[in-house]
Amino acid sequence: MFMLENAQNIMYLSAALGVLLLAGMITWLIFYFVMIVRDLRTIITKTKETLATIHELISGLKKKIDETSVHFKFLLEGMKTLLDWIKNKQNKKEDQKQLTTKK
Repeated sequence: MFMLENAQNIMYLSAALGVLLLAGMITWLIFYFVMIVRDLRTIITKTKETLATIHELISGLKKKIDETSVHFKFLLEGMKTLLDWIKNKQNKKEDQKQLTTKK
């Protein structure tokens, strides 16, 4: 059996325990580093998915706004034509009333 006979044996034993403790701490640090990197990877993946979804939503919204603006332009032109027609109709009625009242 191993005996602690002199100071050199105690020094070797304490050095061995120190190396063992250092190896354990390095292992623990590597484990936590790997866990942090894994969590960062999942966060980055989820962020990319979220950004892709937002990009799709914005692209769809832009496309719908572009399509709506084309239809809205035609709608405004139609409304303008309709209002002009109604205004002309009212002007004709007023002109007819004035002609009938002058006679």
